[in-house]
Amino acid sequence: MFAIAVVVFVQHALSRTAFIDDVIRQKNAMKESYHLDFKFEGKDPHTAPGLTKAQSFSARIWRSGNKLRVDVSDRKQDNHVDERYSAARHVICVNCEREHHFISTTIDPDSSPITSLVEFKPLKSGHPDIYGLDLDWRYLGLSNTRLAVNQRLEIAKGYGELKANPTLRVDTEVRGGVRCSVSTVTNGAISRTWFADPARGNPILFETTWEKDGKAKRHATEVKWQSTAGGHMYPQIVKNVQLVDGVVHHEEQITVTHADFHTPVDPAVFTLAGLGLKDNQPVAYPGLDLSRMPRWRDGKADESLSDEAQRRAQGSGWPTDVVASSVAAAYPTESRTPLILSIVSGTLAVAALVVAFLYRRRKVGA
Repeated sequence: MFAIAVVVFVQHALSRTAFIDDVIRQKNAMKESYHLDFKFEGKDPHTAPGLTKAQSFSARIWRSGNKLRVDVSDRKQDNHVDERYSAARHVICVNCEREHHFISTTIDPDSSPITSLVEFKPLKSGHPDIYGLDLDWRYLGLSNTRLAVNQRLEIAKGYGELKANPTLRVDTEVRGGVRCSVSTVTNGAISRTWFADPARGNPILFETTWEKDGKAKRHATEVKWQSTAGGHMYPQIVKNVQLVDGVVHHEEQITVTHADFHTPVDPAVFTLAGLGLKDNQPVAYPGLDLSRMPRWRDGKADESLSDEAQRRAQGSGWPTDVVASSVAAAYPTESRTPLILSIVSGTLAVAALVVAFLYRRRKVGA
């Protein structure tokens, strides 16, 4: 009788944790080609003086194969009040039109006189993801972490290890009027618990508690799910909170306004023409001298608008054996640049003007 009871208990426990496999299979089956729109809001009320205590931004993400495009806009920080910082759209595109490169740019509103550099950079020069958004978005809502940590997680492996943990306890509990499947794993003083919708298996609450240096710590993530195109269940709201002795030290919320893992991503999304560039933005193709950079005009990179071409038209240029148009033809267009790169680009542009000025002075003096 005891043996039968043990077998029944084990089977019951496995049936309660089977959702782990089901959910992972569902996510693995989702296409790695998708489009997401979301709003991020974060607070760190106890951070050191001078550092950011609150920030928010809106983001649009497209991924198809090894191509990734991230548009970030409406950025706000409590310690950074800058109208341009908020109004501009910051774009990063990986492997777009040129393998092993990323393109970055800042696209200011039409009302602004600023035109930022559109720069190609090799991926080996550094990771372009300054917002921490280059992650496998299929698995959003399956971990008890802040967004910036998700890119380092191995979701399927992590769940497999938890399921195999000998301390695993499975039960049911009513939360918000719904009876949930509750799984708990303990490792010394650390307790990890996740609550799941018994009908679909999607986790709706994660909770990790432990004590360190005499202080009680708690990390929790709540997930609200929605049905998207193609019948996929995907998070609508993911809220993560981290507390020390009951006091909030970090809080963030992701609100997904659009999620499509069903419709193929239009290849034009990963081209300069699809980025919505502003007229007169200089396009810095790889290896191209600053003075020969074409400028964006009427939906294309126009080499006749480069600084050198303009000087030639005015009869003040100098001979060259490299034609900018040939470079543009070799590297079909594309673009992007964060604020920092815009500042650097502006500095380089000023330097180029200084060099041109000194050259002309020396020529006149001769």
